[in-house]
Amino acid sequence: NITRAQDQLVLKRIDEGNTVISAGPKHDDHGHHHGHSHGPAKKSLAGWQILQPVQAIADKQTINLTLNSLRYLKTEKFVSEDVQKDRQSYGLDKPDVSIELSLKNNKGKESTFVLHIAYPSKSPQKAYVARPDKGAIAEVDRNALKDLTQQIFYFREKRALFATNSRIKQIAFQQSNKTF
Repeated sequence: NITRAQDQLVLKRIDEGNTVISAGPKHDDHGHHHGHSHGPAKKSLAGWQILQPVQAIADKQTINLTLNSLRYLKTEKFVSEDVQKDRQSYGLDKPDVSIELSLKNNKGKESTFVLHIAYPSKSPQKAYVARPDKGAIAEVDRNALKDLTQQIFYFREKRALFATNSRIKQIAFQQSNKTF
């Protein structure tokens, strides 16, 4: 799962054969409300899906680019060794973006990784990143994070047809009430 706090964008990888249930307000384990979903239960396609703020198929390539942006994010320098003490000085007390990744290890155990990101107004090329609970505050190149701040359309699958060519058996074109 990938959750982005500022607009409650939630992306989830769905395994083959699982379903996504649309059944009303979602709450996390801590009782926090995470928006509404409407409609009946429906079978999902395996792969990445957007669960919030709308239910839609996510663009696999875009999700991979986003995950790689996080995976290969390089620190230019550490500006503080204590996020607890210095978070306010670097805007991380009210981050511009908060990313939550739910990870699963080889044994199936889940863990959560949260990264807060602040964009200083005085330095348009810089961003500060840190885990909210412990560790250092790092300065990174703001451009390396551009995938993380895109609007929801960027993450949606753009294909109009979800069938492989080998599965299509007939094509009929209709225009102005004429079938060709």
